[in-house]
Amino acid sequence: MGDIRETVRKASIFKNLEDEEISEVLNIMTEKEFHKRDLIMQEGNEGSTMYMLLEGESGGLQSPHHEIRRRRHTKSRKGLVHG
Repeated sequence: MGDIRETVRKASIFKNLEDEEISEVLNIMTEKEFHKRDLIMQEGNEGSTMYMLLEGESGGLQSPHHEIRRRRHTKSRKGLVHG
């Protein structure tokens, strides 16, 4: 879990946490694997989960004001937090 600890520590949302606090975050984390084209979250839905990319890449489409005509594509890198 050392590599995951460093990834969490480097994430901007967690960067000011002490070692004990990082351990608490790690204790409530669960690892989940997704495959290409899996839907992880959907715009407009209320969420209660935070995701941190540990390996690979993710992408997303955002529709401003839920207008399907205009979309912005984004890509994520390791350690980026979504949710």
